[in-house]
Amino acid sequence: MGTNPFKFGFIGSSDGHNSAGPTEEDNYFGKIGINDGTPEIRMDTDPKKFSPRLKSAAGLAGVWAKENTREAIYEALERKETFATSGPRIKMRFFAGWNLKVDSLENEDWVTDAYTNGVPMGSDLKSQESGGRSQSPTFIIEAIKDSEGANLDRVQMIKGYLDKERKPQDKIFEVVWAGERTVGSNGKLPAIGNTVDIPNASYTNNIGAVSFQTIWTDPEFDGSQSAFYYLRVLEIPTPRWTTYDAKTLGIAPPTDVTATIQERAWSSPICYTPK
Repeated sequence: MGTNPFKFGFIGSSDGHNSAGPTEEDNYFGKIGINDGTPEIRMDTDPKKFSPRLKSAAGLAGVWAKENTREAIYEALERKETFATSGPRIKMRFFAGWNLKVDSLENEDWVTDAYTNGVPMGSDLKSQESGGRSQSPTFIIEAIKDSEGANLDRVQMIKGYLDKERKPQDKIFEVVWAGERTVGSNGKLPAIGNTVDIPNASYTNNIGAVSFQTIWTDPEFDGSQSAFYYLRVLEIPTPRWTTYDAKTLGIAPPTDVTATIQERAWSSPICYTPK
């Protein structure tokens, strides 16, 4: 039918039964009422029971709507201009285009220009009619931390594509990051560090960044190759909800789950299809 059924937009959600989403690690109240509604129940170590400790806190859906109305929000969902977070209220924007200039972010109206000369997350980027087949489109990226949450560690670009044998492949590019770090020859970026005090279930924001704003081009772009691109934004490490519960109960954190996590956000992809 000429339609790609896998062009999804991303949102964050939760499978819970409390009529409320427990999105905050330091205010986790369970998902199944009396079955995991208190720290004592959640930290029960009875091996015969399915451990509530294995459940994660809820995610959130981010929507770039033109106004705060039901109609505008559903229009944004339909065009897939959405993003997902693992719980924090991280904000992110993501555009791609052939006519976006390198100095686009210096303009106070850069968002307006990006809509005019490019496409936002969730969209299709059409191939140029002529020329530039080996020249990467320009990607404009912005990420802002949750005002009451942890600083940001990095922004990554995830690229999916079909190789010459039409087999699906993917690659992670480190785009922008906090601190004095360098991407290694293996393409990986060293960890930012960890300020979490596990016994006290706390952390400090003396590492990481409040926001990132940058322009990126794909160093491996092939204009004849179908591809999709989406962003992943990572926070610095913070305590998991089980670590907060352990402090509340005055016990050691459980060893069957990690004591710290890195919350994150994902943009809907921008898809490129050659002519």
